[in-house]
Amino acid sequence: MNPKKILELYQKYLKDGLFISGVRLVPYKIDKIYTIYYKIDNPDDISYSEMSLRGWVTESLNKFYEIIGFDNEPIFEILGESYYVNDSLMNELGEYLKTVKKIVCNNNLLIDIEHKGFSVEFHGDNSLLIENYVVPLKAIIKLTNGREKRTDLDFAIERYKNHQKLSKYDETEFNYIQIDTILENKEALIDPEWMVEYVVTKFQTI
Repeated sequence: MNPKKILELYQKYLKDGLFISGVRLVPYKIDKIYTIYYKIDNPDDISYSEMSLRGWVTESLNKFYEIIGFDNEPIFEILGESYYVNDSLMNELGEYLKTVKKIVCNNNLLIDIEHKGFSVEFHGDNSLLIENYVVPLKAIIKLTNGREKRTDLDFAIERYKNHQKLSKYDETEFNYIQIDTILENKEALIDPEWMVEYVVTKFQTI
């Protein structure tokens, strides 16, 4: 089938473009090997990631190709930033991370922390990583008799880092439980069907 004809049919199929939670992808060009090129239209300043958008485009093209009987794997490019997080979401994440004053390891080790900043990035394992930069203040061990005892801070941090290596998702589940709620219903940024988000605490010296 002629590539230009495929693009024309696809544009008619989508009508005004492919919409993902407020982000519009507009197919505007196709090359001779059937690569379709999309522009990102984001007038409402929605947070998005190419990783999530690619999943939606693949699904859209698969359905369209099935309708027209075109037996090819979808090939496409999305032109724009690999991800974008708007100021509103960055502020919401930052305000929440400031509220986390203690982190817990193995239910008996507590480290008091002060939030200093954070970063957001996407990884090839279909995940959004938030690194929370903190200054550790003091560490407490809960004893079996219910009492608490102050312990060496460097020891506590090393133990916590070892725990991080065992399961990168446990830290989020036990210490940053609101992250999932904050990122809920933001499918243009992170598709919950096949993507995950998690937080890693990064300790800094004063």
